[in-house]
Amino acid sequence: AHALPSRGPPLSRPLPMTFPDEWGAGGGDGGPTESKLVPLSMQSNEALLIKTLLARSCPSARLSRVQRVQNKKLWCEYTHYRDASLVHTCAGGDVNEMLLFHGTAERAAEDVLAHQNGLDPRF
Repeated sequence: AHALPSRGPPLSRPLPMTFPDEWGAGGGDGGPTESKLVPLSMQSNEALLIKTLLARSCPSARLSRVQRVQNKKLWCEYTHYRDASLVHTCAGGDVNEMLLFHGTAERAAEDVLAHQNGLDPRF
């Protein structure tokens, strides 16, 4: 019997997309490109973290409710860019991700999500 010549490493398949655990199984029930506003309980771990961080940076601010924006398409684009580009250009692969909070008037949250790309970059 003769061994077949090696043709290099096997082709790698893309890893299945994973979403934040808080989104639920499969990234939640939203469609693949739609933005979804998810209301959070003010007693949830996410809301309590936001309340704590907001109090540190802006003690006079009043937090009335917390909503999470979920958009599978934007999450996939972000994680692909992070994993394919940023990890290779940052010192030691440390991307240094940070949390970003955006406060709006009540109606503005829906307006931000009505943009064709999922999030309106003007906000």
